[in-house]
Amino acid sequence: MSSGKHMLINLGRSIAGYDWGRFRPSRWDKRKFGWTFSELTHPIEAFNDIKYEGRGSLMIANVICILMFVLSALEYHGKAFVFNYNEPQDFNLWTTLLTSSFLMVLWTISNWAVCSLLDGEGTFKEIWIMTCYAMLPRLLIGFPMLVVTHGLTLDESGIYSIINSISLIWSAVLLMLGMMTAHQYTVKKTVASILLTVAGLAIMFFIAVLLFSMGQQFYFFFDTVMDEIRYRM
Repeated sequence: MSSGKHMLINLGRSIAGYDWGRFRPSRWDKRKFGWTFSELTHPIEAFNDIKYEGRGSLMIANVICILMFVLSALEYHGKAFVFNYNEPQDFNLWTTLLTSSFLMVLWTISNWAVCSLLDGEGTFKEIWIMTCYAMLPRLLIGFPMLVVTHGLTLDESGIYSIINSISLIWSAVLLMLGMMTAHQYTVKKTVASILLTVAGLAIMFFIAVLLFSMGQQFYFFFDTVMDEIRYRM
């Protein structure tokens, strides 16, 4: 008990002593924030700067990850009704989180694990930052398009679909270039590593579903046993 209390006290002191002021906007590196957008026009150069010059920002990457979740949630509810076929009561916070921010985390884990076996040079931090930065076109186009949908008619739905597809393709290309730069692969090896990463994601999802199913069955078995014990008592 005393050991646990001591750990909590040390944790509290660490939290209290942390320089939380570094997160104030006044202390942000404005040059690093502005440089983030250079990847949109010069992706190879930008990703090389992240890898060799350390110009990527972990904080900006995390913000992009959070914004991906926000965009997914807003797209479910915020699109104009002529483009939105979702039922509000069917919204699931965990599903939205899994298909946006958490998917990026799983991608990073899977790519790092796969490329570690394929002599990839990218570190986990580099993969994470480049993955998040690659989602920038999706954000920069996705948020404005939410507003634009309220001014479009159903006959103009093709415009929304085309622009939305451009954002997805743009982000996919940046992601591929980011992985190629991080691991110093050729195009052929990058494509192969991406396919293996997707396979790794599928395996992780399968294991997660399997563990969930086993846990659910164990819970029902335990609950049945407890009901039987209570009945006999």
